Amino acid sequence: MNKIKTGLKTSDRIEVIYNGRETEMSIENFKNNIRGYKVYKALLSQTGTSAPTVEAIVGDNTVGTIVWTYSIVGGYIGTLAGAFPDANKVFPIMGSGGLATITSIQRLDANTVRVRTSASGVASDGKLAFTPILIEVHN
Repeated sequence: MNKIKTGLKTSDRIEVIYNGRETEMSIENFKNNIRGYKVYKALLSQTGTSAPTVEAIVGDNTVGTIVWTYSIVGGYIGTLAGAFPDANKVFPIMGSGGLATITSIQRLDANTVRVRTSASGVASDGKLAFTPILIEVHN
């Protein structure tokens, strides 16, 4: 039978002993290894031609700090170097921006995701108001 033993080394480091092998790692890496994926869960808002703002991080953010920028009307880019390495293992999900509003999110490359918003079929700004976003990046 495989046995796992853990112990806190410092406020952000943990010692893991698995089948007699001892390893030290960050608590964030331990959570990612146990869970099998990293997660970014937040509420986004956006007005005018400003970049989206993160109103709140919900739970653990183990992906990292995504920098949001304004791209074009109804288009916003989230950037974090190397955060989305494999297209087959990135699962972005976005909540609705409200009545008659369509929101979407997609991985563009290893460093970026794109959010789009539209109202009645026309690209539109100002449609994100505490809109939920979830990005899972699987190991």
